[in-house]
Amino acid sequence: MTAADVMRPAPVPVSVRCTLAEFLRERYDHRHHSYPVVDSGRPIGLLHAADVERVATEELARRVVGAHALRPPVVAIVEADRELGTLLEELDAAGADEALVLDHQRPVGILLAGEARVRLEGIPR
Repeated sequence: MTAADVMRPAPVPVSVRCTLAEFLRERYDHRHHSYPVVDSGRPIGLLHAADVERVATEELARRVVGAHALRPPVVAIVEADRELGTLLEELDAAGADEALVLDHQRPVGILLAGEARVRLEGIPR
């Protein structure tokens, strides 16, 4: 089983230079809690919607996504064909709960460790 088998597909990428106000207006969808952050098309981490929601309204237009992006090692960035058991061990060792999944350096999904573990082992940790 690979990361691609258990990821949440089709994430909506957001530029590192986008303001939080632009993100909320143009990209935010209440069905997703994490968004891939890209810098000139290169994936660099994830943005959690909950982190943006905690920012004061008057600050949203002044702050950029890059300042709030979670980057490795807090978030793993892996290829879609990564073997799931090994990936979960690496996430555990790093204390990370999620991974940005790529296909040839293009974001294709987000893997949540808890969901992946249930699919792989049948039980949460």
